[in-house]
Amino acid sequence: MNTNIKVDRQSGVLHRVDSQIFPSNLKFNQVEMVRCPACRLQSQLMCPSCVCTNIRANKLREVYREWFLRKAEICRKIEQVLEPRMKLEADFYAKKKSVKLIRQKIEAARDNIQRLKKKIAVVEVRRSKCEKNVRTLEKKSVSHSKRIQLQNVENDKLRAYLKAKREDTFRYVRFYTSLFSHYIPIDRFAKENKTKKKVGDAMASMMATDSPAVQQWPPVKKYYYTVNGCAIEDNCEYDRLLDDLLEGVSIIFLEKHSKHAYSALLYTIRLVNVMALFADLLLPYHYDIKDFALYSNWSQDLFFTDMFKLNVNILALCAVFGLKNEQIKISQPFHNLYNLVHALLKKEIDGTDGLINEKMKHQIFDAFCKFVWEERNDRLEVDNVEEDWVNVGFSVK
Repeated sequence: MNTNIKVDRQSGVLHRVDSQIFPSNLKFNQVEMVRCPACRLQSQLMCPSCVCTNIRANKLREVYREWFLRKAEICRKIEQVLEPRMKLEADFYAKKKSVKLIRQKIEAARDNIQRLKKKIAVVEVRRSKCEKNVRTLEKKSVSHSKRIQLQNVENDKLRAYLKAKREDTFRYVRFYTSLFSHYIPIDRFAKENKTKKKVGDAMASMMATDSPAVQQWPPVKKYYYTVNGCAIEDNCEYDRLLDDLLEGVSIIFLEKHSKHAYSALLYTIRLVNVMALFADLLLPYHYDIKDFALYSNWSQDLFFTDMFKLNVNILALCAVFGLKNEQIKISQPFHNLYNLVHALLKKEIDGTDGLINEKMKHQIFDAFCKFVWEERNDRLEVDNVEEDWVNVGFSVK
């Protein structure tokens, strides 16, 4: 501690004298006048003159310095004595603060525990409800499983019944198909193109036998079909018959080729309708033999419309009886009918749901777009039309 303290000249152990304050300026009740011990005059303790003459300032300074050093020593001792207590107080304050923080954390944890207890209580209530629901669902699942088992048993019985009925139906259809195929047989034979064969023979006689042109000449074959002995070409080739019908030639005076094609179409229409009747199948188009046999006012679009109906009906029969879509074509109705009849007689098919793939649908649509749809005018009669409405696009005769 710094002990070099300069003492003011006017400072002392008694008091300072303010020359500006006089006793006359003070009230009597404020200052109590006493006699100066030196001059015995009435003044406050000691008059200024007596102080300056009687008190030694240097000695007073030394005394003040001594006492100041004693005070500093006492302060050091007090500090040394109080230092452990101060440390104790500081530790106590820190502990108290940490305890307060811990109490706050404990209170927050207690609040969280209370909230968690409430949530646990709610969860317990929900858990009890869920357990009850689970038990109820288990009972329902057991009952449903029993019902499903019973339903599966019923479905198995129904499948067996349907399978037996399908087998009976196919046996029935096969029997009548074989019966009608005996009365209306459909056969196929191949016929070579004689013109191209003669050309090949002529070229072979002019060239060497080992000529590659002659060796690579393919044999040309074309399949024909006979329905009850009436020959007809496939691929919808009815040009001669269509020309005769458009010219109005009577059925009696048709040429041999046209007469065979006409009769084959009549037998085919009859065979398709009979097979659909035995199979209990509703064909896409109602096409009776009377529509073809008793009509005389033919047009090209009407003929193509009838042929399209016949082809689609044959495709429907093939799809229902289970003939694969790869084995049928929209442009070869007699080929399709021939494969269907022989597959039924050989028991190679067992029936399907009658679905047609996308490729066959596109073929049907392409065939439909090649002509203009036309119906017979005699089908539109006022008596058969609902509420006497008639389509003005047709003429009623």
